[in-house]
Amino acid sequence: SICGFLVAAKGHKAFLPFVREGLERTWDDAVKARYGYDDVEQLERAWLTWAQKQSEALPAPSALLFRTLTAPALMVVFPVKLLAF
Repeated sequence: SICGFLVAAKGHKAFLPFVREGLERTWDDAVKARYGYDDVEQLERAWLTWAQKQSEALPAPSALLFRTLTAPALMVVFPVKLLAF
């Protein structure tokens, strides 16, 4: 999330004043003052780049692991539908 990106960048102590400033003034002012981006659009581009790198760093799950993790979850969430089949 973008909140995770901002907290990772400067911690919780910087994030909460950023939110307060964004609500009281403008988000562009808050982004510039607290994180050094020119505006919200520049922040968004940086966040999307960061998020892409984070997803690329995750290992791809194997098919077996995927089936093992999803099948029991479906049985818990949808027990009636599974019994109906």
